Amino acid sequence: MEQVGFNGITSADGFLARVGGRLPDEFEWEFAARGGTLTQDFRFAGSNNADEVAWYSGNRPTSSTQPVGGLAANELGLYDMSGNVREWTSTVSGSVLVSRGGSWSSVASDTRVAFRGINSPDGRLSSIGFRVAFAPNSN
Repeated sequence: MEQVGFNGITSADGFLARVGGRLPDEFEWEFAARGGTLTQDFRFAGSNNADEVAWYSGNRPTSSTQPVGGLAANELGLYDMSGNVREWTSTVSGSVLVSRGGSWSSVASDTRVAFRGINSPDGRLSSIGFRVAFAPNSN
């Protein structure tokens, strides 16, 4: 799984079209972050301790994103669902998109699975990226 920083949602739309994926909606994102049906109901994606699973302002070694997989995964084996970069979802709130997960510039409490942010989809922020959702394989 790769997190990608990008310059606005238009760039994401083009990438998603090329790979045949889409942005997850907010509920899909949270289900995955919580560990799906394997959830242990952690506060962060995979732990109750942010330092174990989330790059955020209190533990990042540099003022930017970190390589994926440097911290523990959640119950589904997904990395960086809390921290590193906030992730766009396809959920719209008014004229803005909902982002989830917190980022390297967030405080620890903003990397909780339940935290939601809103951002203009034409924003150019190094702290926002996206995760690609694909339809289940029918084989």
